[in-house]
Amino acid sequence: MRNKLLLVAAALLIAGFGIWGSYSSAGGVEIVSVDLDHIAQLHPAFEEAQAQLMEEIEKMQAELEEMDQEEAMMMQQQMDMEIEQMAMQLQQEALSEVQGEIQEFADAENYQYIVADGMLLAGEPQKDITPEVLEYMGLEQEPIEE
Repeated sequence: MRNKLLLVAAALLIAGFGIWGSYSSAGGVEIVSVDLDHIAQLHPAFEEAQAQLMEEIEKMQAELEEMDQEEAMMMQQQMDMEIEQMAMQLQQEALSEVQGEIQEFADAENYQYIVADGMLLAGEPQKDITPEVLEYMGLEQEPIEE
């Protein structure tokens, strides 16, 4: 009997927390979005990553040109894998920098949720704040290329 009572009390407590949690978060939550692709096109971190990658590709191309054809063919696959790994790492580093700046903006403007445009699976963001984020980052707003 005591175990049943504890079980019922625990169930009510859990249900109460669930109701309280949905009540406390229901009001005033605004989900906004940013066009992350557009920000990436303008952000210096992505430009620097692209420049660094192109520089590495040019170095590797020069190395391949100095090799005989058979040796170059063998090295090409390895270099392609290295370039792919470097591209992913540079992109991740640039994205982390952009996400950090977007988090700073969110904190400064008291936004709880900022989603990347097109990443929300259900529901709809209430507004696109890309221009405000670009202004905060000190980046000039350019027309979005479709």
